[in-house]
Amino acid sequence: MSTFLRRASAGFILLLLATASARAQFDELVHKVPFTANAIFLVNVDKVLASPPAVAANWKTKPFASHAAGITILPADASHAVMAAHFDFETMVSLWETAIVRLTGEPSLAAFAKANGGTLGTIDGLPAVATPGDAFVLQFEPQVVAAMAPASRQTVGRWIRQTKSSPNPAMSPYLWEAYRFANEVGTPIIMALDLENVTSTEQITEGIRGIDLLKNEKIDLAETATFLAGVRGMMLGVTLPEKPFGKIRVDFTSDISISPVLAKHLLIQALAAHGAILNELYDWTPAVKGKTFTLEGELTAGGMRRIFSLFDRPPTIPLKTTEVEVVSVTPAPKPDQAEIQATRAYLANVTAMLDDLRNEPRDNPGYSVGQIGVWYDTYARKIDRLSTMYVDKEAATSGYKVAENLRNAARAVREGAGVGRIGMNSVPRVWNQFTYNNVYGYAYRWNPFNGGGVYPVGGQQAFAVEDVETEKRMRNKARSEARIKSLNEAKSYVDQIYADLSETRKNLSLKYQVNF
Repeated sequence: MSTFLRRASAGFILLLLATASARAQFDELVHKVPFTANAIFLVNVDKVLASPPAVAANWKTKPFASHAAGITILPADASHAVMAAHFDFETMVSLWETAIVRLTGEPSLAAFAKANGGTLGTIDGLPAVATPGDAFVLQFEPQVVAAMAPASRQTVGRWIRQTKSSPNPAMSPYLWEAYRFANEVGTPIIMALDLENVTSTEQITEGIRGIDLLKNEKIDLAETATFLAGVRGMMLGVTLPEKPFGKIRVDFTSDISISPVLAKHLLIQALAAHGAILNELYDWTPAVKGKTFTLEGELTAGGMRRIFSLFDRPPTIPLKTTEVEVVSVTPAPKPDQAEIQATRAYLANVTAMLDDLRNEPRDNPGYSVGQIGVWYDTYARKIDRLSTMYVDKEAATSGYKVAENLRNAARAVREGAGVGRIGMNSVPRVWNQFTYNNVYGYAYRWNPFNGGGVYPVGGQQAFAVEDVETEKRMRNKARSEARIKSLNEAKSYVDQIYADLSETRKNLSLKYQVNF
């Protein structure tokens, strides 16, 4: 065999071994996903950090750069990560979430417990940390850690026993299929939602009844509703060439009988109804093939932040080597560099989320007051669960206040929507009164009191017509007044957030003598 062939063969074998190794590491993590999960998020951290934008901006050593680009979910010191959750798809709120991560070294749960005020112990024989926020962190293997929140000790114990008792993945068939597809394609970031039996034909019929595009295309409503109710799930893959690129894939149980344009319209309507719309989707290219609908296009930093906000960022767990390095560097007169970096990263993450909420274009067709409330609540939860390891106490307190004010803003929006609905339903019916004469002649009539005379034949009649347009204007006025009041109240909370953050940054800059 020639030298060239030998080298080529060796290179090919190494490539296969590397691919098999990556898949084996993901397999190891996926096997630990709880069986009730209906959503997974897989991140090949090594592949993400090797992408052109990551290399150009040095994401590996500068977390600020990855946050600015919208990649807010990369776990620290990790090579692979699998997030899983059980969502209530009506509200897009997770009932629980897990993160299973392969680290680049051995973690120090003792350091993590100390930094987060947690309690170190064991659960079913595994090292574990219980944190004050109803979250648990486990060490499954020397370099594999996992977190679950919210959770109880009993729930975590059952999860551990599940992973020990079953050598096969406990995920649903669709999530397992999505994982295998991701492995074959090699996409560095992929999210999958299992949507089987999430909705019914009757619910979909009511939801699509008034869509003009369906009427224009003369689509059979019952047939379309039946087809849409057969949705199996949805996947979103993100690749990172020079510009981030996303592709959505929606799978059904039967062949798709509607046009790509209509399928895109229905998907956007569904996402907007749940407050999960991405502005980029309006410009993405749709396609239909067999039982699969796809939508693809470029992603912005804001769009990626919103995608990643559906899952919590895995907790930052210090490695034992890192712990030694931090302890060994103790120059007394200088501020703690680890604390400065962690505080900067924390505030950058909080600010990026706030800016994303503030920059939402008001002329977006999918924009709604309900959508504002959903994102306020979602981002409040994410800020609550940001790691505060090594973060300055004042910055962490400021972050908690931000989350609380976002919840207050969401509450104001929800209450405004409720008041608006009550006002609309309280509008009285408006009637326009009309009269007309139907006198068609005159006749002489005798009257015993005055001797009679000429009287009109016929009479005057009145009738009422409901003023539908006026009622509509009154209902719109009631809704608009409630909406304006609630949005002004929400805006006051957001203004307070920025004022508090500005004050916090000033105080931190004076304390550490560096800019925040």
